[in-house]
Amino acid sequence: MTQEYLLAFNSTHHAIAAEQVLKQKGYPVQMIPTPREVTASCGLSLRWDAAAIAGVDGMLILLQNRKVAWAGFYVRYREAGKTSRWLPADNEEIAAQEDNA
Repeated sequence: MTQEYLLAFNSTHHAIAAEQVLKQKGYPVQMIPTPREVTASCGLSLRWDAAAIAGVDGMLILLQNRKVAWAGFYVRYREAGKTSRWLPADNEEIAAQEDNA
């Protein structure tokens, strides 16, 4: 079973900015169309394998410090041959971003 994360955005500007910031720091993120079950989004999201990035909190703090806002943070557990859904992830940094908005 693999674990993946998804970061959704309310604006294309923030999605592109986040991709640039994260790739410059060496984070292996991939821009994808936002999945249908993720409703709060501009249509673009960033996806990555959990195993590829050890400290998600550090990544989210980096975006926060660069004033890049996101709309939602999601997790999906994939098992070969089975359908899986993106679910909201519980994360203290999401609450911290909302407090600083």
